[in-house]
Amino acid sequence: EVLAAQSAIIQRQSIAKSADSMSVADINNTFVGKVHGEQLRDYVYCMRYQASTFEEKYIEENYQKADTLELKRFMYNFWRDRNPLAPEIEWKRYERKIKYVENEFGLGSRRRHACATDRGRVYLHYGKPNTRVQQQREPNALPYEIWHYYALPEKQDAKFAFMDPSAVTNDYVLINSNVPGEIVDYAWYYRLSTYQIDPTGNDEPMMNNSVTDPNNLRGLDLPNVASQALDFWNNPR
Repeated sequence: EVLAAQSAIIQRQSIAKSADSMSVADINNTFVGKVHGEQLRDYVYCMRYQASTFEEKYIEENYQKADTLELKRFMYNFWRDRNPLAPEIEWKRYERKIKYVENEFGLGSRRRHACATDRGRVYLHYGKPNTRVQQQREPNALPYEIWHYYALPEKQDAKFAFMDPSAVTNDYVLINSNVPGEIVDYAWYYRLSTYQIDPTGNDEPMMNNSVTDPNNLRGLDLPNVASQALDFWNNPR
């Protein structure tokens, strides 16, 4: 039986100075002071893949419209929260990933930043895959990639399949994954075919055991379509 009780609110407070209370000169003397203009906005946008739900919401709403000082303060606090003793080191690690994404998955224009592409998002969120198959000239198939991770927090033996629908833009889209929360399409490999319709004239998608054949490949009697892609998926290397 409780005869008496007393409680008190205890809050932790970092001894590190919040960027919100730092002067313009102070914030510009940190690592974020070296980032300016559109690059700053691109970097803040790319940070969304390491952000909490609250931080991601802020980024979505403010990375384009917030003023430079506000974004610099947000960026500094973001990395200081993850490494209070060395926020710049933590940022530099992530910046190297962004640079890789820009060089590897860029679209050659400002219409969309590379980290907004499917491959850029997956790389920045999950890291570098343990294996990456790149097939650009497989007969009768669109360019595709199969990424494999030995282990992720969400999934062991994690896999991602991407394809370039245009075959020329380097804008690969994610078409299948076995990672919870990612897109799932059990007939993904049929989408790789460059054949589009059944020569009989029936261009309606065919169904078989609840698996869609959107290109009517069964009607074309092509048993080997995407066999290499399936092999890479089932046996990553």
